[in-house]
Amino acid sequence: MYIGERLVGEKRYAEALPYLEETVRIAPDSDKAVLLTAKAALSIGEVEVAQKALQGHDGGKFEDEDSDVVEVKALWTRALGAFEKADQAVQLGKEGGHDAEAARLMHGAAASYPEAPKLATVAEMYDEGAAFERKDYDAFLALAEKLWKEDPSASTASQLASALACKYAVTGDMAYRKQSEDMLQKAEREAKADPEAMKNFQEYSERIRYRLNSRQIIDTQEYDRRFRGGKQK
Repeated sequence: MYIGERLVGEKRYAEALPYLEETVRIAPDSDKAVLLTAKAALSIGEVEVAQKALQGHDGGKFEDEDSDVVEVKALWTRALGAFEKADQAVQLGKEGGHDAEAARLMHGAAASYPEAPKLATVAEMYDEGAAFERKDYDAFLALAEKLWKEDPSASTASQLASALACKYAVTGDMAYRKQSEDMLQKAEREAKADPEAMKNFQEYSERIRYRLNSRQIIDTQEYDRRFRGGKQK
C-alpha cells in the first residue's frame, strides 16, 4: 500500500493500481486501501475496478466522511453520471436513425468524465453515424480515416470501408471501391481472432458489398427490411 499511495500522490495512477488491488485483496476492510484503489481506478477510467473495491467494502460505506471519502464519492458520482449518458447513447444508437442525438449524449459523457478517454472515441464513432445520416460522406470518410489511424481494428476498418463505399456509390470512382475492398480485407483479418468480431464482420461486410455492387446507400434498418425480413441474421 505504501508504494501505491506514493504513486497516487505522484498521479501515476495506472502504475499504482496493481499494488493497490493486491492490497485490497489482502485487506478488503481497509478504508485507506479501498479509497486509494478507487481513486486510482476512477482517475484512469477503470470504473469496474473502483466498483469492485467499493462494493467489497460494505457497499462503499465509510464511518468517517473525511476529505478522502468526499473526493472519491465525488469522482464516483461523476463517473456514474457519465456512463448513464453513455448507456442512453448506446440505446439510441441501437434504434437507428438517432446517431446525432447519440453523439451529443456521448460527447456530454466524455466531457463530464475525461478520465475515460474511450468515451471520446465512441463519441467520434457516433459522429460518423451522424455524418452518414445527413449524407455528409466527406465528413464520414474524414472521421473514419482519423479513427482508423488512431486505433487500427476490425471495427475502425469496417467503418472506413463503409465510408469509402459511400464515396464510391456517389462518385463512381473505382479508386474508392478498391480502397473499400482493401479495408474489408483488413477488417476480416483483424476479426479472425475474435468470434464475436467475426460475427459482426459477416453482418456488416454483406451490407458494404451490397453498397459497392449496387451503388445504393441504405442504412442497416432498410437493408434488414429488404433482405432479412426486418431482422438481422
